Amino acid sequence: MTEEALGMIPLSPFVRYRLSHYNSLERQRWIRCYAKVLGAALAKLHHARFDHRDLKGTNILISESTTRPDYVILDLDAVRRWLILPSFQRHKNLARLLASLQGMTKINSSDALRFLRTYRRTAYQLSHATALGAVQDRSWKSAWKSISRLAEAYHQRKKSSNQVVAAQLPHELPPQESSQRKAA
Repeated sequence: MTEEALGMIPLSPFVRYRLSHYNSLERQRWIRCYAKVLGAALAKLHHARFDHRDLKGTNILISESTTRPDYVILDLDAVRRWLILPSFQRHKNLARLLASLQGMTKINSSDALRFLRTYRRTAYQLSHATALGAVQDRSWKSAWKSISRLAEAYHQRKKSSNQVVAAQLPHELPPQESSQRKAA
């Protein structure tokens, strides 16, 4: 099923082009807000044992609002449900998203770590609220190293095969373009 997502734009072009027009305070507020919103959303997706095998900035639509943050995850035909979702698969999902945002100077490692902290906190809370038990994951440092290594490897593979990477997006994003989304 396809429906219109009015006022929403893909995450990657927004970060690359629109966020640069915000002043530094607005930019930090927006990044912190969405690091929390998307970190919690992806933790919930993974807690439900779903693996989005094409999770990247162009497959996440966002609104510009920090007062009512909203998002839509696209390309749901790339989603698979596991009996038990391994931490390595979760790291691959997060690394793919990170790789799609690499080279965008508006997002720094502190912002990425803020996202990871929210992701891990939500995953921990969800695991204790169910019979699944504690999250079987490493410390945040080893998780961050794993995700960073995977993101860099993904980014290098894309560069070496001459595929489009985040730094090669169109130069302009039309203001408030509407987008299409796939819903389950």
